[in-house]
Amino acid sequence: MPVTATLMPAKTLDSGHRELIDQLMNPVAPAWFLTAGDEGPTLLAALEDDAARDYLASGCGTVDGAWRVFDLLNAVERDTETPAREAVLSLAGYALNMPEIGAFYLGQVQDVDPKHPMVELILTELDRNADAHFFRSAARALGARIEAA
Repeated sequence: MPVTATLMPAKTLDSGHRELIDQLMNPVAPAWFLTAGDEGPTLLAALEDDAARDYLASGCGTVDGAWRVFDLLNAVERDTETPAREAVLSLAGYALNMPEIGAFYLGQVQDVDPKHPMVELILTELDRNADAHFFRSAARALGARIEAA
């Protein structure tokens, strides 16, 4: 199924960021446990890198992965809102067929950074009346771009 949303340019993912995200996306350990220490702030800092943000967002390519991303980012200190965190939470919400939650987090990003790269991706899908399946497809495409770089 083709993705028509505008994708961000391919970027190289830092190996340390990849290792951190892979560790945190481990389905065996509960998200709240993994972010209880220094991992939460470290993840938020890593998400400032476009490739790391897109790599984590690519986890929303499946329903299970989208739940993992959603739970993981909600386990991170809630006082620390960043555009990257909110954008990935928005994508996860839409990928999980929870448009109210997706719209809430999208609004949070737009309030702070209306030109955030993921805003364009999400708005493009919304303009197409995309359902959760299309949002998951867009998330998988993000991951494919990183793997190709």
